[in-house]
Amino acid sequence: MRNPLRLLAPLFLFLFLLTGCGPQEKYLPKEEALSQGFVVMDGLRTENSERFEVFLENIGAKRADTLDIVIFDLTGSQYVVHVEYDGTQFLATSYFMTPKSEKSHEVRERRYSDIIMTSAKNYFLVNQEKTEPDLWIFQGN
Repeated sequence: MRNPLRLLAPLFLFLFLLTGCGPQEKYLPKEEALSQGFVVMDGLRTENSERFEVFLENIGAKRADTLDIVIFDLTGSQYVVHVEYDGTQFLATSYFMTPKSEKSHEVRERRYSDIIMTSAKNYFLVNQEKTEPDLWIFQGN
């Protein structure tokens, strides 16, 4: 008798490749993004900025944390940034998403060494070795 696991392995591999490793990325309406803990920016307003403040506190304490930001533009499209901090460095992924869930301009897993704030309270992830372009992630009040 053949090993049934040997027959199922290709099926599981196919299903894994078909569905991907993570949740399906899609357009997030503002209310859904807020309910999922995203920092949301649109025009002059920022909502859930408290989450960004907690992220900064965790960086100061060198505690690992993740942060999700969604920025809506005037056309209704969104720019999504996911930042992971491991206590020493940052790993960021960003992309644009249209209201029809069409994804573009994806940049995955850029590494950064620091976060800086400008005099205008803009926050950037920077890499001191200049191996990555600076990444704007937040406009403070």
